Order: sequence, then C-alpha cells, then structure tokens
Amino acid sequence: MKKIIKKYILGFFVKSKGIISKPIYGGIANVFMLHRILPEELKNEFSINKDLAITPEGLEEWILYFKKSNKDFWSVDELYDTITSKKKLEKKGIVFTIDDGYLDNIIYGLPVFEKYNIPICIFITSCFPNKNAIYWWYLLEKYIELKSEINFRWRGKNIELSWCTKEEKYDAFTILRDYCRKMSKIEINEFLTGPLKLLLGLNSFYNEKLPCSWEQLEQLVDHPLITFAAHTEHHISLGFQTEETIRNEIVTNVKTLKSRLNIEVDFFAFPYGAYDDICQNIEEVDKMKLLFLNHPGNVFSSKRKNNIFIPRMGLTDNTLISRMNEIDNGIFHFSMNGFKRNLN
Repeated sequence: MKKIIKKYILGFFVKSKGIISKPIYGGIANVFMLHRILPEELKNEFSINKDLAITPEGLEEWILYFKKSNKDFWSVDELYDTITSKKKLEKKGIVFTIDDGYLDNIIYGLPVFEKYNIPICIFITSCFPNKNAIYWWYLLEKYIELKSEINFRWRGKNIELSWCTKEEKYDAFTILRDYCRKMSKIEINEFLTGPLKLLLGLNSFYNEKLPCSWEQLEQLVDHPLITFAAHTEHHISLGFQTEETIRNEIVTNVKTLKSRLNIEVDFFAFPYGAYDDICQNIEEVDKMKLLFLNHPGNVFSSKRKNNIFIPRMGLTDNTLISRMNEIDNGIFHFSMNGFKRNLN
C-alpha cells in the first residue's frame, strides 16, 4: 500500500514539475562527490572507469550553472553549522567533496576551485599517500582489455567468467567489481597476487603516479579552501568486514591524518558508501560531526549534533540538466528515499 501511495505522490510531484515537492523535499543543500579531475585526453585513457573523472572544463560548467541557479558554495564546516542551526537561508548550498586523494585533484581541479573561491573537502584514504593502495578498479579494466576470461576461487566458490563483446566486458567488470567491494584487505591482496599478478607492475606504477604524497598534502593543510577528512586506511568496504577490521580501518586512518597533517578530523566518508551498524560503537566515529554516504538525496536541517548522515551524489561531464532539476526540486530525493528526509 505504501509503495502505491508513493508512486501516486511521485507522479503528482512530476506532473506539477517540482513546484509542490521543492518546499518539502528540496532540502537546504546538495553534496556532490568527485574522485578524479582530468583533461579529456587523460580521461579517455580509460573506458569502463571513464566516468570516475570529470574534466576541468566540465567542472567549471557545473560551477557556473550553480552560480546562475543562485546557489551558495559551502565548506563542510559551513554545511554542519547550517544543518544544526535554525537560521533561515536565502540560498541553497552546494558542497563539493572529493574522495581518496588523487594528485590530479590538485593539478587540474584546485585551480578551478580557486578561480571561483569555492571550498572543497578531500577525504583521504591513507593507502594513497602511503603509496601502497591496490587500484583494483583500474587493474580489472586493464585485465579485461588484455584477457578474455578469468578463473579464481573466492570463499569456497569457483568464479569463472569470460567475455568478448563490449557489453560482455562491462558485465564482467560489474560482476568482478561487486566481488572486490566485498573483499577484505587480505583477500584483495590475494586477488592482486593471484588472478591479477600480471598487473603487479602496473599497480606499482599507479602508486607512484596517481596519489598525492604526504609531503604534498602537508603543503596544503593551511590552504583556505581545503578541508581534509577521513576515508579509512585501505579503502575497503566497511559493509562486509569484521568488527576488528572496521575499527582498525577507521581508527588508524584518523590517527594517521592527525599525526601526519596535524589536523582535527571531524568528517568521515564511507568507501563505496557502505555502512555497518558496528561503526556506531567506535569512538572516533561517534565524535564525527558529519558522516558522508554514497547515496542520492538532499540535505535537511537536523536536531542531531553529531554522526549526521549526509547523502552525496556523483557529478560528471554526463550528468543531465534534467536530473539536476529533479535533484533541486526534491523529486529525485523522494523517488530514492520515499517520505524520509534525513537519513538518520
């Protein structure tokens, strides 16, 4: 019955072109999630993972779109202050967050944000500046390009896949991606040294070329537009790990950021958006002001003072204006979250 009511109301919202939904589900802010910022020629080096990046030109176009739409640009601290206050807003906020710690964020992205004086939050996973990350998403793409099949054993199951056409390659990547997202750090390492061992050298190359170093991050600590925040130690999904692993991934990452960058860590983003209730029992998480997800939706005021779940949406060169309109007027939020406004 609830689904029928939701479908009826959604149709009503769409028919009214968002005029009815915006005051209810439009929210006070939208948070967008980026990963890489690359020129078109570098972005085109990848096919399956191409949309992991946005071009500097595409980023600038979206910034100009938001400015024309009469939006403000907020830091994550301003987002928190606005969520927890009762002040009336003249403009809706836009918040840019960037995950992981890729060097191209600084080379190609930061000049764009500086040009328009826009704050950003960069969620750092320690394995990036430590240069011991396993870039399995890029390695999978390369493996699928070089080979036509894969066979491996995982948690007592024999996994066998083959591909030939472009569609089959994308399907194989999706299946393998889902396996990798469920793996522990040990399992991912075994996957790299097992089925993907021919790409060990490529992973070493990526560790040298793709991430920011600790020294580069240290130089940006006092940058007025940048906030650094936590994103686990090894960039593994916390939705499929033991309590000990989850605790170690979060606690070690927070301690590392505090010691290496000499900062307070008030914000955390879950890799792949995967959350486990165990996180509620971890002191470092309990102290966080905002917890960022990979889940579509708008941001609303909250009575909570910490651990506030924040929905985030990807932003690419291919994001449609029509989708952005649905985000702004609350139709997309309602379609994805139903009657719920805050996620916790």
